[in-house]
Amino acid sequence: MESTTDLVEYNYEALASITGGFSEENLIGNTLYGTVFRGKIQQGLETQEVVVKLWVDRMRLATTPERQKSRFDNEIKLLTNSDLKGHPNLVKLIGICRETESRGVVYELKPLDTLEKLIIHVVFLFIDDFTWLARIKVALEFACILECLHDQQLLHRSISAAHLMIDQVSLRDLY
Repeated sequence: MESTTDLVEYNYEALASITGGFSEENLIGNTLYGTVFRGKIQQGLETQEVVVKLWVDRMRLATTPERQKSRFDNEIKLLTNSDLKGHPNLVKLIGICRETESRGVVYELKPLDTLEKLIIHVVFLFIDDFTWLARIKVALEFACILECLHDQQLLHRSISAAHLMIDQVSLRDLY
């Protein structure tokens, strides 16, 4: 496992600033263990688009603070694993907030949306900008990351279309 010392340490106030105060317009969605937001980090004259996940145990699956911390630590461990780091289908972790009451992670990702919301656009709203070719390529890339996790004998507890982020760069490359 790679060291987490190359990660940027954030506090809760910094995460709030990155996401515009966790604004509704930056909300991407909820997962079992967190709320996910779009955000922007100013780096000199450049602005980097990111995703921030604020850890919240919505389903009370990790009933104690120790279990919540354990799940948080497992995600950090997975995303800093040297055998997985740099995998083209795995999000890059760039920062963390380890405050006991407000844990969070910052991913390097220019988010378009979740796979679930893209599918809803196609099925219910009849917006077909998510072509069959793009869908097949997403499925293939997803299979590749599952194979990689399986090869490393790593367990991921919650995989669903709601948890699969499609970034703008990847979707553009799919067409």
